Amino acid sequence: MAMEKVKHKHKQDQNRLSIEQILSWINLFPARYALKSQTAVNWKSEFAGFAVRQLFVGKHYLDTLSLYWPFWPPAFSLAIGFQRQALKKLLIDPIKTTARISVRTGRHPDIFAEQNDWTKSTYAKLIYDLCGQCISDGAFDMDKTLRLTTTEQGKNYLKKAVAEFSWLEHNYNSWGRTGLEALKDLLKCFFMLITEQPIHNNGELPYCLKDEHAKTDQAFKHYLKSMRRRFENLYAEKAFDVYHYAEIATQNKIGCSAYNVVPGSKLQASTLRHYPLPANVTANGKILYLASPLINKPEIFDLAPGKSVIEGLLQKGFEVYLLDNGEPGAFDTGLSLSFYGQTLHDAYLDLIAKRHQNREIMVMAYCMAGTLMVPYLARRAQERLARNEKMDICKVVLMATPIRFDDDSSGQGPMRQVIRKYYDAHLMDELFGDVNVPPIIIDLGMHAIQPGVRYNNMYGFFRRAFDREAIRDSAPFIYWLTHGTNFPARAHKQWIQKIYMENQIENRTYCLPSKIPHLDGRPVDIDSLPKAGVRFLDYGGARDPISPAGSCLSSIMGCEKFCEKTEFRTGMHRHIEKNAGHIFVVSEKLLSEFIDLVTDFYLN
Repeated sequence: MAMEKVKHKHKQDQNRLSIEQILSWINLFPARYALKSQTAVNWKSEFAGFAVRQLFVGKHYLDTLSLYWPFWPPAFSLAIGFQRQALKKLLIDPIKTTARISVRTGRHPDIFAEQNDWTKSTYAKLIYDLCGQCISDGAFDMDKTLRLTTTEQGKNYLKKAVAEFSWLEHNYNSWGRTGLEALKDLLKCFFMLITEQPIHNNGELPYCLKDEHAKTDQAFKHYLKSMRRRFENLYAEKAFDVYHYAEIATQNKIGCSAYNVVPGSKLQASTLRHYPLPANVTANGKILYLASPLINKPEIFDLAPGKSVIEGLLQKGFEVYLLDNGEPGAFDTGLSLSFYGQTLHDAYLDLIAKRHQNREIMVMAYCMAGTLMVPYLARRAQERLARNEKMDICKVVLMATPIRFDDDSSGQGPMRQVIRKYYDAHLMDELFGDVNVPPIIIDLGMHAIQPGVRYNNMYGFFRRAFDREAIRDSAPFIYWLTHGTNFPARAHKQWIQKIYMENQIENRTYCLPSKIPHLDGRPVDIDSLPKAGVRFLDYGGARDPISPAGSCLSSIMGCEKFCEKTEFRTGMHRHIEKNAGHIFVVSEKLLSEFIDLVTDFYLN
């Protein structure tokens, strides 16, 4: 009997598919390895973008010629007019309509990127279906797996499935290190799992943990065990399609702290939230005003329990208010940068002051909200100094906030190069002037300075899927990351020109309105901040490509850089740089340390 089992197993092993046979059926992403690119190359999108820009350049040229029609011969004027109308009706108008409909419906205005999203989602669903052929009662079933790799029926099914993956890959519109490659790495892991064989050509083990790098049979068995658990977790959570999973897991809603909208606070799409203190917490007497970026949902301050800045501040006894920019709509397209960087702050700080008379108000701002907060407070300080009044807001925490924008020491050079290469103010007005700039367009610039960011995000998610709780834990952040808000068209144009390209804050040329005549429309004096006694805690990450350390406030104000354990010194600014990226609040350890630091700063 024992001998028959051995013979049966030997026959199965002989008939079993090898990893190399399976991989031979699918052309292994040839563009990725041919290019050896460490980032995504969206070549179709870039070509289409260039073509669209040229069409609008041609339209602008014909519009200019049409101004001189009275001076042209009639035949020439007629020809120019015909070309202009044909270009407009046949190409320009359909492109503009498609772009605006896409923004209003939350779709990608780039059809190639839209198709890529469909491809990745379909690829992920096919992996889920394939994985289901090997799972029973939530666990990998070795009998089902053997049938898939040893029987003719199973091999035929597998070959057809692989052909579908191959078709999707060859119809993908990008090359290089993309989100699809992260899924492809996961698929290769599945093939290794069902064949129990490593890939021999380069010995790669995607998603391996630190202790699985050893080139031994025992290490590979340990790797297969961890991969088996990873697939079981992903299958149970239906999380192969990462972004769709985030929507389902969060039910399209993030934020964990209860709040009320302050009556009378609605200005355009913006509102002021108030987060009441928990019943078991004693107030410390301090009022905090939190400002969130224009391009992201304000829940970056309140992602989930244990990952919420607001939750941590409430536990420390702070009275918390939050500026919510909302979702700008068609009637917000003409709002200026000063509306978001001054008008809202004036209105909301007045509301808070009336609700808490004679109480000190302190400020916290994240990313671009902090960028706009610095000149706002400088203008506020100028006005109060001009009236011989004491500055009313004297303690400010900036989180991952860029202030300096140049091509040298700021670290903003790569983004400025991206803007020079791709940004066309006239084209943006034509395409998005009536509907605001969608977050997808803004993300393109962010991704351009972070090589392979889509691949890295998905790779990190699948690697942590060894722990099922880690999958659930990541959903709020992924949802926040992939569901930005529209940027009002006029404000976006001013942000690019004034802040990024002209570096007006550092150059002291950024202007704001004022009720004091000699200040109205004049450049803001950043140096008025220390004169008025305003102190800053400038907190950032050493690995932050969006707000590099060289672009922070300390770089233009001579702030002293403290190590992490140094006590705050009265009368001086403090710059703290952690070994973190742009979104450090997803780390419970870093967040806990941050809450302790800001509490010490605000209370002492």
